[in-house]
Amino acid sequence: MIDTMVADGIFKVIDALKLLGVETVLTGIRPEVAQTTVSIAIDFNNFTIKSSLQKATENLLIRF
Repeated sequence: MIDTMVADGIFKVIDALKLLGVETVLTGIRPEVAQTTVSIAIDFNNFTIKSSLQKATENLLIRF
């Protein structure tokens, strides 16, 4: 389960990685986790999210 504390921790890690110049891509979010994040109003609009690691890798290869 994801709650606001877990989400806050994820956001802090992503923000720290941005400071280091790392672009974070979230992958493999299960449907029940997606539903929970929506129900507790967590905003993932500023993040890149892909359905799988394969899709994220394909997207990365296309960009470079």
